[in-house]
Formats: sequence, structure tokens, C-alpha cells
Amino acid sequence: MGQELVPRIHSMAMVNSIYIFCGNQTAHKQWITKWPKIKGVYNHIQPICEALRSSVKQCNQDAIPVSFVVSDDMSSTTDLNQLEPSFMYTQLFKNTLIDMEHNEQSRQDLINYCRRKYAGNLCELTIIDEFERSYCSNKAIWWYTRECFTYQMLNLALRLLEADIIVNMGFFIHDLHRQIEQLHQEQIGQYRDQPFIVYRGQGLSTIYFEKLKNAQGGLISFNNFLSTSKERLVSLSFAQGSSKKTDMVGILFVITVDPTISSTPFADIQSASYFQTEAEILFSMHSIFRINQLKRIDESSQLFELGFIYQRTSKIKIALDSQAFVAARAKYFQTLEELRAANVHLYYHDETWINLREVKRSIWTLNGEGEIKKGGGRGSRLAVSALIDVSGYHIPSVDIWTCTEDHNMDSTHFITWLDSTCATLREEIGKIERITICLDNATWHNKLTNESVIPKRASPKGEIQQCCQSSCVRIVHLKNISDQMGKKYGIEIFRLSKLHCSLNCIELSWNNLKQFVRDQNTTFRQDDAKQLIEQFMVAMDDKRATSYFHHVGKIKEMYKTTDTIMEEDVEPYFQSASEETDSDDE
Repeated sequence: MGQELVPRIHSMAMVNSIYIFCGNQTAHKQWITKWPKIKGVYNHIQPICEALRSSVKQCNQDAIPVSFVVSDDMSSTTDLNQLEPSFMYTQLFKNTLIDMEHNEQSRQDLINYCRRKYAGNLCELTIIDEFERSYCSNKAIWWYTRECFTYQMLNLALRLLEADIIVNMGFFIHDLHRQIEQLHQEQIGQYRDQPFIVYRGQGLSTIYFEKLKNAQGGLISFNNFLSTSKERLVSLSFAQGSSKKTDMVGILFVITVDPTISSTPFADIQSASYFQTEAEILFSMHSIFRINQLKRIDESSQLFELGFIYQRTSKIKIALDSQAFVAARAKYFQTLEELRAANVHLYYHDETWINLREVKRSIWTLNGEGEIKKGGGRGSRLAVSALIDVSGYHIPSVDIWTCTEDHNMDSTHFITWLDSTCATLREEIGKIERITICLDNATWHNKLTNESVIPKRASPKGEIQQCCQSSCVRIVHLKNISDQMGKKYGIEIFRLSKLHCSLNCIELSWNNLKQFVRDQNTTFRQDDAKQLIEQFMVAMDDKRATSYFHHVGKIKEMYKTTDTIMEEDVEPYFQSASEETDSDDE
């Protein structure tokens, strides 16, 4: 069965490793050599479980993102702006969540969120029940190192900057940081002010590796909780495993830590860990290191050793124009409060896509009957466009259509949908009531009207001549077709602050919609998938819809709290253009 199955699944991107369980190991020695994803053949359960656990940990290690600042560009606006989402906001989130007061309701909110997230996963739901019964703040490290839902969700949230998950896990981030901080204070004396070395094995994509080579002497930032080991060989094994993967480079991070430097806290967590046999040093989130030296370990493989120095990073400067995000967000929140105070009928809009081949899980039986189940219509997807308010989806506005995997919604389709939806809303709600639709900043939502389009240098000569002849100096007030369409029906078009899709209430509903389709999808036919989508949307009640708005409200409050400490907490790192000029003059 293995020889038939492996060729079918080996090329799938979502398949990372393959393990064969068979009583006759000798029978597989020959054919498995040509399939690099096969990690071994096992005839006992215990070793295969250990191998799987190690592989999952390696995947988690490789998934931890890193950011670089090149030493020659420490004051470069461009490079630091690229760091802003991962570098500055994780620092602000961390400080905000650590300073906030968290109560029993915060814990219960996380538990409820996790039960929805892991609905149908009996193993994780059992662990969530245990978490509800027994969690306490001095067991945060134990729960984090257990590598269950707490570990998975937290690393996902910090990796993707998923604000809604970060908010839900706020009390856990607080407790985890405080326990590391407490252990750090208890253990600091044992180092006797002497530097020591810890290790970490991780894979980097070849693209990130090129960035790393250009960043020697600069800084590297880890924006989540960072696990390291006292044992070089343990970390080296992870790096070696990653070096064998396609388009990956194995890196052994060698970190020199000076305990006399007061910076991000770290602690030996062996006594507090779920796995107390591991000599692990855990750094709190947002650790920053100076890159020292990069050298190849093995000439015959993609395996390198990278030296770090753990030190103060107070000289990092962030360009002041990053405050544009804060200003835009503040304006958005103010406008939103004004709309709600005026009892405006407020709807949020978004699109999503359902892959017809998505299923919750695949089950293989020992008799090996049947083919791998695939969706009919290779590459097909269903696109969904809709509005939502506190009472649920606006069913008359729901638009479901077929598209391809590389589909990018076009503005013509969107404008046609918006025209029909605005007409329906105005007819339903009446001529007097105020109606507002909140859109995101997707390009197809913001197509300019013809008079707003300015010819470019590559435009036809006739267009440029016509523009020049119309006036010597042409001041164009940019107008979007979607805004004009809203005015046609007396409906205001309101936009999310850029790069803040977590503030769109409908985003949370898409997660539940996709999970529902995955759980129920058995035929993979378009008509059946469409019926599942419609079934979920019609069943949406005001209780569930209100919970989405309530959750986004919590994210909004976190942003507002974060913004209030921006000046106090980040100002020492700011550098204005005038300051930069003054330093150059000196």
C-alpha cells in the first residue's frame, strides 16, 4: 500500500514528512531511497511517536519568522518601515498586554474561542477542558511547552500578527512573560555575571538566507517567544534536518548571552516545563540580537553556523512617518464612533474564496480501498461576496460565483454587485435612514472615475496631449467609482484603516464558514458546496453576529491602548528627519 500511496502524495506541498509503520522493515529499504520526504520505517509505536514529535517541533521551529536590519542602513526609512509590522507593533502589543489587567473573564473568553476554533477535534477539546479546570498563572510555561493549542495558537498569532488571536491570548502572554521574568530574577545570580552560550537549530528559506548574508553586523529580531537549548547537538540535529529540505538552509544559531545586560528576560525553564528532560532556555517575545559571524559547517550540505550577541538595542531608530498608521487608525475609530452615535445602519463587506477540494481530514483504512478523494473541476473555487451587520449576513446581498485558483476579483464585477446591493438596501431600509457600507482597501474596491485618472508617461500620446491642452495645471480630486455609486443611492462608503483587516467584523465569520464547509464537504461538487455556504449564512443568528462585533471591539480597544503608549514607550527610538540632518552636520 505504501508504494502505491507515496507517489500520489509526495509532491503535495502540505506534506512535510512521511513515516512508514510496518512489521517488515527490510521490505521497504530499497524503494524508499528515491522519496526524500520518507523519514524512516518503524515497526514499533513508541519510536514513530518520538520521530513525529521531533518532526512537528522542527516544523514549528522553521516556521518562526525573523527580521533583519542591515548595519549600513540602521537609519534607513525604507528598511525600518518594512520592519514596522513585525518589529514595532509586537513590542507595543507586548507592553500593552503585559500592563493590562486580566481577569477570569479573559481566561473564559480564550476558552470559548478555542472551543470554537477546535470544534470537532476531540483530542484538543479534552485538553481545553483540562485547561479550564486546572490553569493557573504559575503554570504558563508548562502549558506553553506542552505544545498543545496554547503553543500552536500563540505562535500562529505572533507569526501572522493575527490581532484577534493576540487579544484572546492576552492574559496568557501576560502570564508567560511574567513567569519567565520571575525565573530570570531567581536565576540571575547563578550566572555570576559571566557570558554563556545557548543554541537554536532552525531552517531558513533560501530567500531569507540571502537577506541574512547581507545583514552581518546588523540586527536580527525574533518577534515571538524564542526557545533555545544548552545542548549544541540537540540544536544541530534540527538544523541538519532542515538543511535536507528543498529550498531550505539549515542554520545553527550560536547565541552569546551576557546576563549583566538588562533587556528581554530569559530563563532556564527545565523545572517548569512540560518536558523536564530538555535543557531549554526560553526568551520572552521580541528578542533582538546582534549578528556576529556566519560560516559553513559542512561543505557538502546547506548547513551553516551563525553567531549572535544578545545585547541592548536602544539605538534602533524608527522613522517618524510610521505615525501615519496611528493617525489613520485614530481617524477611523473617530468616524466609526460618530456613525454609531448617529444610529447609522452600518454594514461590513468583504470577499472570500472556498476551495472545492478542501476537506477537514482524510481517512485511510487498512484495506486500502478507493482512490484519494479529489474535487471535481481541478483548480475550481467558489468566490463569496457579502455584507454583515449585528443581526447577521444580509442575505439579499450574498453573491456566490465560480472562479479559478489565481482569480483576482475585478472591479467591474464588484461595481455591478455594489450597484445592485445599494439599490436593495435603500429599498429595504427606506429613503430617510442613513446607511453606511465599510469596505477594505482592495484595489478593485477603489477604481478611479475616468476624470480622476491622470495619464502616465507610458500612456498613449493622444491622452497626454489632451490632458495638457485641458489646462496648464490640472488639480485632480481623486474620486472612486464605488463612492459615486454609493452617492447614487444616498449611501456612504466608509473604508477600513489600511492594513487593518482584523477590524473587519466579517473576517471572523469567514473562518467559521470555511470550517463548516470543510466539515460537511463530501461530494466536492460546486452546487453542493454552494448549498453549504448558503446553509451556513442563513443559519447565522444575531447572537453569533454580535459576538464578531464584540470581538472586533476588543481588538479596537487594544489598538487604542497601544496608541496611547506610542509616544511614551516608543519615542526614545524615533528619529525625525531634522534630527538626522543635525547629526550629519555635527
